[in-house]
Amino acid sequence: TWTHMLGGGDNRVLVVALAAEDDSESDLAIASVKYDNVEMNLVSGSSVTVGTGTKVKTVLYYLLEEDLPEPGYHTVAVLYAANDVAQRLGGSISRANVAQQAPEAVVTNSNTGQDTISTNITTVTANAWVVDVVACDAKGSFSTTTGGMTERWDVSGDEEDSTAAGATKSPASAGLTTMSWSYSSGANMLAHSIAAFETLD
Repeated sequence: TWTHMLGGGDNRVLVVALAAEDDSESDLAIASVKYDNVEMNLVSGSSVTVGTGTKVKTVLYYLLEEDLPEPGYHTVAVLYAANDVAQRLGGSISRANVAQQAPEAVVTNSNTGQDTISTNITTVTANAWVVDVVACDAKGSFSTTTGGMTERWDVSGDEEDSTAAGATKSPASAGLTTMSWSYSSGANMLAHSIAAFETLD
């Protein structure tokens, strides 16, 4: 669990980004994600898992205005299928003036043996709100490597494994845009999930 401060405004959307590491893919399954005790929606197609022995997974969830509480501090609670998942990381971000619907585009990517990852997503509308999560199997930090990205959070696990980060971007024109990251050093596996939401700006 963690606390997310929800702002005010109209047509708000909350996005929760999750990353985890374990040697069992079934243990990495998520039973529920809740905000202020309200079940969040899975971003369909946003889950990606990389690795054969140890595995790293990223996935996105969202909640629209009709299910969001009043502005203030509320709890994000994530329940995994197993209670002994090795590493569990996450972050959250919210904003107003977003179309009250599922994301307009979703993509995933992964690689092994590299410290960088770059993923293209094709937005449908101008000024779309692009949100991502990237994760790896080592403890360190991520840096964005594409113009227009704003890093929103970057966390590491308590032990030597796993780091995750998230960013947003709002391309002025619809079409192909890139979200890319560089890891400080020593990543063996990288997973990347991205979603684009239509805005009402």
